[in-house]
Amino acid sequence: MRSMTGFGSASKTRGGVSATVEARSVNNRFLKVSIRCPQFLSAREHEIEGMVRERAERGTVALAVRVVRDSHPIRVRLNESAVADYRKLLKKLAKSAGTETTLELGTLAKLPGIFDTEEVDSGLDDEAFAIVAETVGTALDRMTRMRAREGANLKRDFTKRAGDIRRIVKALAKRAPQVPVEFGRRLQERVNRFAAGEGVSFEETDLIREVAVFAERCDVTEEVTRLDSHLQQFDAAIKGDGSLGRRLDFLIQEMMREANTISAKASDVAMSRLCVDLKVELDRLKEQVQNVE
Repeated sequence: MRSMTGFGSASKTRGGVSATVEARSVNNRFLKVSIRCPQFLSAREHEIEGMVRERAERGTVALAVRVVRDSHPIRVRLNESAVADYRKLLKKLAKSAGTETTLELGTLAKLPGIFDTEEVDSGLDDEAFAIVAETVGTALDRMTRMRAREGANLKRDFTKRAGDIRRIVKALAKRAPQVPVEFGRRLQERVNRFAAGEGVSFEETDLIREVAVFAERCDVTEEVTRLDSHLQQFDAAIKGDGSLGRRLDFLIQEMMREANTISAKASDVAMSRLCVDLKVELDRLKEQVQNVE
């Protein structure tokens, strides 16, 4: 089991290339990859994203990739606009001074703005990209290990909460058969008081029929059985590997459905209180499951 939250970073330097990578992941129902990197790496982004998808199935994973090269191609261009401006100004100066324009090529080349320089966006060759890929892999592996540690903590929490829920379910199963019995006793007492006060009699079969109808209406045997089955599946799931979040979320939804049905059938205070406790624990478990990959 792995959490969807994690962080990992790494730095590597080799052959005049330095790479630094930070990988962060947070919750998401699906897998979303966000990569921030230099423009010259844009053509290789799909390879970096593939490395993320090999390690994660759910969550938002954000990568910040920084690359510094000791040397890179430079392009020098002649600024023809600046040359033309200089010529116009020199002609104007010569006219004002009443002399001829004389300017050597070497002097012109030294004037500011005559040449422009820019980096050539040539991308990274395979050898340089290999350094970046190694750094990305290391950062992602560290992030994944952190997700696994968080997942182990969640597993312990799930085991405890599932045990609490199981105890509540057992209490409900124990209490449920007593409810119609107590209802029958109270009904018998009320009937006897009424009959004594009014001087009338009741058939015992009528009383039995009323109790039977009540018992059928508040019977939660099927719901308790399904809850126990879902808990067994939940216990088995958290012992497995891979992406478990969707399965665990589904099981909790099913348990909540059974809890709501039992709550609707609850016909005494004790059952109602147990149902409230059950739904509270299921809500807490559901919140934690949102963190599972």
